[in-house]
Amino acid sequence: MKMNKILLVVLLYLIIFSNTLPNAYASKEIKVFVNDEQQHFSPAPIFENGCTLVPMRPFFEALGAKIEWNSATKTVIGKRDNAIVELTINKKIALVNGKEIALSQPGKIINGNTFIPLRFVGEALGDDVDWNSETSIISITIFRAPNKIQGLGLEIKQGDDIYCIISNYEEVNIKKDNFSMRFNIKDYDSNMDEFYSAMIASVSDKVYFDLVKPNIKISNLPYFCDGSGLAPAGSKYSEMYISDDGQHYIIFDEQNPIDQRADLIKKENEFLKVEWKVNYIVYSETKYDIKDVPIGDLYLIVVIDNDLDNIIDENEFSTIKVHFI
Repeated sequence: MKMNKILLVVLLYLIIFSNTLPNAYASKEIKVFVNDEQQHFSPAPIFENGCTLVPMRPFFEALGAKIEWNSATKTVIGKRDNAIVELTINKKIALVNGKEIALSQPGKIINGNTFIPLRFVGEALGDDVDWNSETSIISITIFRAPNKIQGLGLEIKQGDDIYCIISNYEEVNIKKDNFSMRFNIKDYDSNMDEFYSAMIASVSDKVYFDLVKPNIKISNLPYFCDGSGLAPAGSKYSEMYISDDGQHYIIFDEQNPIDQRADLIKKENEFLKVEWKVNYIVYSETKYDIKDVPIGDLYLIVVIDNDLDNIIDENEFSTIKVHFI
């Protein structure tokens, strides 16, 4: 009887501590620093099977990477400089610049949030990742060449799918359905009386598509039509680029005035997130759904004058071919 009591006590001890120790460790806050600056991710990082998982979009953005998301395949693609990292949720094989890499812990969806393995992604982008087990601090040091197109921050979004534009020329294949374009402008001051960005879209590449060259003045571009750009409300550019109803316009073609409207989204941290939603196209004041519009490839020119010098620098424009499939 006494031996049975001893065994019972030992078993209870093992059960209690086998459950509490991992939970206590898992509940300990994991701190992530990128180039000595602490990151505050929401939701917070988690520790699972010896691997730290972090929320997908905030982590890629903290590393200065652009991301694409395919909702059908649940695949995320991160791009930065010359590195392309591709992960599929719940799949233990990832791609780094097209090469297959085995994962000890795949990405997963937890409570509706997509988590990815921190160390793998950081190192795949060429960064140094250090883990201090005593303090639960992860330090990431970014090693990268200057990113010539980082300032553009342009994305094309359709449904849950996101396509990021990271070079001066890109082609994007999307369905002939509602889509939107958005970009981030860093350190935007809504009170500044300066022209900040412009945008043009054309259904033909023969006349306009190759006219945007480095060191051309924005003011010398005749096809930046009224309402085709973004300017601070109340500035000397407001009447030229913002309509009376406070919405922005993109003009696709001068001969057939096709336009669409979009609201200014919001200021988020130090970035002003702006989005143009192409929900319908207008021909001669007749409203059509985008599915019914006889439009083929859409050629876009996007300019963001980040340094406010009225000169189109190499890192301040992108030409995009949108092909409807």
